Amino acid sequence: MPSREVQLIFSLLMHLVPSWRVQLIYSLLLMHLVPSWKVQLIYGSIIFLYLSNMLRRVNKLLWLILLHNSRS
Repeated sequence: MPSREVQLIFSLLMHLVPSWRVQLIYSLLLMHLVPSWKVQLIYGSIIFLYLSNMLRRVNKLLWLILLHNSRS
């Protein structure tokens, strides 16, 4: 599991970068840093939502789920 600092950096980058293509690259990079299949499943879902152009509505919810899973 990446450290909270890494999660925070990627979360900030996701919110600061408006281009969904760049956000997709960040998601793919973070997905390769995470060995847990559960977290990779979450990121796989995020990537699918990017491709369907619906991520902007549920971005905060997915990050909350990710942060909640990292605490437990």
